[in-house]
Amino acid sequence: MAHQSMVGKHSLDPTGVSQHEVLRLRECEVVRDQGFALKRHWKPRPEGGHLCTLGVASYSDAVDRHDAHLKEAGEINPVMRANFDWLCERIRKGV
Repeated sequence: MAHQSMVGKHSLDPTGVSQHEVLRLRECEVVRDQGFALKRHWKPRPEGGHLCTLGVASYSDAVDRHDAHLKEAGEINPVMRANFDWLCERIRKGV
């Protein structure tokens, strides 16, 4: 499947979104299972509802609390690396 590179293009035009097949179905299931296995690390979002993140979300967790954010990231990043380094590498290579 040929696709046009979006590198260097910045647009909110929905036709500029591309799709890449990076994971097979079984790999998606592995990621899902790893996420659920790490439920003890889920962080409820302060916005309420039933939304959680796995790890720290710098776009919201670091706002007005930079030092606390760095501490939390330092604690959870080894867990994220141990479980998802392979996934980050796959995405990096596949996109």
